[in-house]
Amino acid sequence: MRPGASVTHTLWLTNVGTLTDTFAVSLAGGEWPVVVTASSVGPLAPGQAAGITVTVAAPRAALPGSGDILVLTASSLGDSRQPPASATAQLETRALWGCYLPLLLWGASTAP
Repeated sequence: MRPGASVTHTLWLTNVGTLTDTFAVSLAGGEWPVVVTASSVGPLAPGQAAGITVTVAAPRAALPGSGDILVLTASSLGDSRQPPASATAQLETRALWGCYLPLLLWGASTAP
């Protein structure tokens, strides 16, 4: 993505448990601006899935190849064990610069 632009990651959370549950969503790490669709997901019935959308914006001053890594964790709110059942996903976003050069043909003839 170009510096100053944003990218949206969509992750799917599936309740693989045997009871309907709600999940807390948290983010760790990352320095670039980020927006997540919800701080919790659910209630989800067993086998049911829901999408979590995370939008990351690269700063305008980001250098080519620089990046940001954040970790999204979804933790069961219905699990009384400590720590509760959870799942994590690592998201990596990189800034890329495009370079567009014209093609010049020197000495090329257009005659048949």
